[in-house]
Amino acid sequence: MKLIVSKKDMEYFLNHFYEIAEYDSQGNKYYFVFEDTIRQGKWTLMNYEAESKWTLHGKGLNYCDDGEKELVLEELKKFLYKNRKFINNELRKNSKLLVSS
Repeated sequence: MKLIVSKKDMEYFLNHFYEIAEYDSQGNKYYFVFEDTIRQGKWTLMNYEAESKWTLHGKGLNYCDDGEKELVLEELKKFLYKNRKFINNELRKNSKLLVSS
C-alpha cells in the first residue's frame, strides 16, 4: 500500500482497500480504523463490496455517531484527503503494507 500524498494516491488506496482492511463476516464488509484527533476518537471507514457502498462511523470516549454515514465518491475522496495524515499513520504502523512509489 502507498501512503496518501496526492489525490492520485487516494485512487490507489480505494482500489487496494481490500488488501489493508479487516473483514467483518457478520456485517459482510471491509473496514479500516484510524484516529479522529478532532473528536478524540476513531474513525471507521467501511466498504460493502457486494453493494459498492462506502460508509463512515466515528466513536470515542465522549461520543458515538448514531449510525454509519453513507458517502458518495466525491465526499469520500474529500474526507480521505483531509484525513490522509491519520490514515498514513495507520499504514505506517503496519509497514509491511507499504510499497515504494
